[in-house]
Parts: sequence; C-alpha cells; structure tokens
Amino acid sequence: MHELLHRLAVALLLVSGALTACAPFAIGLPLDPQAAGLLAHWQFMLVLLGTGLVIAAFAPSWRLPVVTAAIITKGAFLVFSPNAAVLEAGLVLLLLVAAIVFAREAWQEARWDRMLPLRSEV
Repeated sequence: MHELLHRLAVALLLVSGALTACAPFAIGLPLDPQAAGLLAHWQFMLVLLGTGLVIAAFAPSWRLPVVTAAIITKGAFLVFSPNAAVLEAGLVLLLLVAAIVFAREAWQEARWDRMLPLRSEV
C-alpha cells in the first residue's frame, strides 16, 4: 500500500510539473508592451517551477521544498488571478496530496532512523 501511494505521489508530481511547464505556451502575449514583459516573466517562472516539479519526481531531496514552493506559488496565483482558478485549484489539490504522502514518508523515515521516538514517553 505504501509503495502504491509513493508511486501515485510521484505520478502527481510528473503530471502537475508537465501541466505547469506547458501552461505558459498556451497563453499569448498581449499587445501592451508593459504587460508583455510581466507576462513573459510569469511564463518563465512557471516553466522553471514545472521543470523543478518534474526533477523532484526523480530527486527525493528536492520533493518537499519544490512541492512547498509550488503550493505557495499556485495559491498566490489563485488569489491574484481567479480567472484560471479551475486548473490551478486542481493542481494545488494534486500537489497537496503529493506533499502529504511525501511528508508522511519523511516522518516514518525519521522514526526508523531513531530521529523521532517510536512512542511517547510519559
């Protein structure tokens, strides 16, 4: 069961990373030059975030930091741009599930390595 949850979380990272990295290419640049610079910067940051999520699927030490950054970034984007709420809210939910699985694995590994006590001492 734990292996299945781990594979699901890795698959969620790959899917959300691919969708995040490809999303900027679906958006056209506006005619206003000031808005075009801001949009180009936003697109670049999304490609970096999506690439980080895909790399985190294969690099265990990157998982929790990158997922945390992605949840914060996408949560802020939901607040500032409610127009893209459906896709971003779905990706935030996927990332939250992956974060819970990876945090649980890290907690269990810390208990196994005797970094955390196995039972509470009274």
